[in-house]
Amino acid sequence: MNKEIAIPVCDLKAALPGLSKIVGRSRTLPVLQSVCVSRDAKGKVSLMATDLDAFAAYTVKEPQSGPAMEILMPLDQLTKTAKGLKSEGTITLIPDDKEKVKLWYSIGGNQVRQTVNALSANEFPPVPKVNQPPLPLEPGFGLALRQALQCCSEDSTRRILNGACLDVRDKKLHYLVGTNGRCLFSANSFCFDLKKSVVIPDSKFLEWPDLLDEEPAALSVEPGEEAQKAKDGKPAQEGKPGWIKLESGAGPSSPRKSMASSPTGNRWFP
Repeated sequence: MNKEIAIPVCDLKAALPGLSKIVGRSRTLPVLQSVCVSRDAKGKVSLMATDLDAFAAYTVKEPQSGPAMEILMPLDQLTKTAKGLKSEGTITLIPDDKEKVKLWYSIGGNQVRQTVNALSANEFPPVPKVNQPPLPLEPGFGLALRQALQCCSEDSTRRILNGACLDVRDKKLHYLVGTNGRCLFSANSFCFDLKKSVVIPDSKFLEWPDLLDEEPAALSVEPGEEAQKAKDGKPAQEGKPGWIKLESGAGPSSPRKSMASSPTGNRWFP
């Protein structure tokens, strides 16, 4: 049984610039400084990071055989190791025990074996479930979204303005809007297959040009649940935030990049 995960260095170097934009720097939560490297039951290998506001993932193009498993690796360690490796190489991660991981890679034709400290994969926050089908996005959406987010507000007291709105109230024209109350960006050349308008929260990861620039790109919206007051003998229920998922490069010839975050107006988790 293959209890290791091999990552092509070219994929690692492509993923780290984007993931580094979302990895948390919290000293009180060291797990936020790590990248979760996983392989699912179908053999897909992914690298995921979170800052407790959103999740970002890079899925390697080529699947590999082996059981489903997860390994946490400090981002700084992965970045430092990748810098010294050639793009055509491979780095292999092997769990040693609950808090150690072995790294195998080649430098100058010499095999290097290194053991590093790592947290248990069980400490990584649970990944949100987005079960709604992806909705195709038109070419140019990624650029327009980044332009809209440049105009959104950074004022934490005005959460509704801390993102870009996909406004579908007009049945003939759908708008992509970003504003901070003083300047406004608006584009109406898109058609979103959405029943309700939604706000995509701003995130440093969305500044990564590679996200949404590779086709096909898609949007999924998982609706939340509103809080319910106690009534007719039934206890009150807390509301559950919805989720937005953006992904690109889902075709057979490219790796997949995705990000999931909770729409503005709800409490962001995780």
